[in-house]
Amino acid sequence: MGTFRLLIDGQDRSHLLSYDKVKLLLALLVLAQGQAIARVKLADMLWPESDPEQGRARVRHALYVLRQALAPCPRCCSAPRQA
Repeated sequence: MGTFRLLIDGQDRSHLLSYDKVKLLLALLVLAQGQAIARVKLADMLWPESDPEQGRARVRHALYVLRQALAPCPRCCSAPRQA
């Protein structure tokens, strides 16, 4: 399949996606085509072995890492807090 790359305005920001689950989260959100995905559902998909509280914490951290990587592109980071 090739190497995962995140390019924003021609700048490679892939190195900021520090672990594979963040890359998978980005892929899930892109494939959702703007539709909201509940955080609990993301936690179940990405960390099925975690209890609900730990899963939510992991989703929060992954979203934080993703927002940092997408920071130069504000239009890429809009999402309701409770989605």
